Amino acid sequence: MWLVIAAVIWLFSIWQWQTTDATVADRDIVMQLLVLPVMLTVALWLTLRGVQRLRKSPAPAADRAAPTVSLDEQPGSEAALRAATTWLLASAVSLRAGSDADAAWATLQSNPPRPGPDATLFDLDGMPVFAARVEQVDELLASEPDAVLSHPDGRAASVAVQRAWVLMQSVLPPLLDAVSRLIPDETHGGSSREPEDDAAAPSMRAHLSGVAAPVSAQHLAIQEARRPTLTVRLALPARWSVEDQALFVQALRGQCGVLLDWAEATHARALRWQTTPPESVDAVWHEVDQTLARWHRDPAPELLLMLAVDSAIDADEIDGLQARGELFTAHHQQGRIPGEGAAGLLLASPMWPQPGALDVPAILLGRPLLARRDKSADAVGRASTATLQALLEAAATRSPAPADAPPVVVADADHRGSRAAELFESVQDALPAVDAATGVVRLGEVCGDLGAARGVATIALAHAALRQQASPDATTYAVLMQDSHERVVVPLRHAPPPVTSDANADAPPLSAPATA
Repeated sequence: MWLVIAAVIWLFSIWQWQTTDATVADRDIVMQLLVLPVMLTVALWLTLRGVQRLRKSPAPAADRAAPTVSLDEQPGSEAALRAATTWLLASAVSLRAGSDADAAWATLQSNPPRPGPDATLFDLDGMPVFAARVEQVDELLASEPDAVLSHPDGRAASVAVQRAWVLMQSVLPPLLDAVSRLIPDETHGGSSREPEDDAAAPSMRAHLSGVAAPVSAQHLAIQEARRPTLTVRLALPARWSVEDQALFVQALRGQCGVLLDWAEATHARALRWQTTPPESVDAVWHEVDQTLARWHRDPAPELLLMLAVDSAIDADEIDGLQARGELFTAHHQQGRIPGEGAAGLLLASPMWPQPGALDVPAILLGRPLLARRDKSADAVGRASTATLQALLEAAATRSPAPADAPPVVVADADHRGSRAAELFESVQDALPAVDAATGVVRLGEVCGDLGAARGVATIALAHAALRQQASPDATTYAVLMQDSHERVVVPLRHAPPPVTSDANADAPPLSAPATA
């Protein structure tokens, strides 16, 4: 730094002295050729050190309390937050592989047909486009014209929005039914009084039996803490127009009247709708990760209903994919095959009083493991497996599988060789007990690129795969790797049986998700 500054000052000083024919004294030589470069160098160095200290200084208290702060940096809670789990109560999908999660999982295991050329979609060269179309959507649109969504001015929504709406009709009812059945009973509801509270209340005379009994502040606080909260997170494609997004959200909320009934029956604290499209598919799991961490920091009975839908079976969508160089064609074998689908998940916080209220056993869903590749997986050359392998190893550490029941890996990977090589090599190195032929399933190979729905659909199929495993210690890992850089691994496992005593053997299960 000093050499550069000194060279510039020397050249400028010598040029100035030569052009002005000035008499140069010894003092001028010392000041301009030695002292001035040293002073400027010291000033610049001090400035750079000050900037570095400002960058390394601790954030203000308001910033430290923000939800975007890294949870792993918080002292005293690192291990607990990393091993945090929550209840996965229900899931539903509507895909080319099946109209529900169990049927779709059975189809994926039975060597299903791969996507083929579509009869109605063509690329810019006039060649048929490979697409993963859900045939039931065409049948329903043809048989029920009333199912078409229209704007208030009479304009019909785009084809992609119409197909997405039909796909959502198979996902929404089972999830709404699951929510409506999660009403706390008299033992764990927020509107009843505990027996010990009644015993502690002062005795009243018989002729005052109709007069309201006094309620303590502690009892009111307990009732308030037991009031549940429901959040509906709807993930729509960001490429949809604002009008189409508003139309879809309005129509969907019109079908969710049962949520209002549930909120009234449970005296819910809040019923929130989050409908802003995420920046990317994997950005939703950053939100889920923060939500799970918040649930463990601030225990409260909360539900999270996740809904995601997308459809690329549209001529305009095909043209957009090909214009961006992302469409699978005869000249571009590394492109994506357009698909369509809808999926939903119902998550409950660890403090939810009745995780076993539904017919299916509750599953523990661990915090998503998130990482970003340092190099694009679509770059020329062999794709590195270090990032995904590290995530799988971390997932195996948090949710280990028994030796007699190897884990099942459900990934959203498709036909592209880069994704397949990264997936199978990572599984082979991180999970050597997994049989690559039967223990690794690629959803995208059958259903194509599901867009905004691929993340939720992958978790729903991993949920179905875990329910069908006989071992109580079975584990599944959902892997999201369609993106060029982002990698996500979500572990799922069975919940341990609740510990009950003879005194409370008949009480509903109250065990919270275990942590490693």
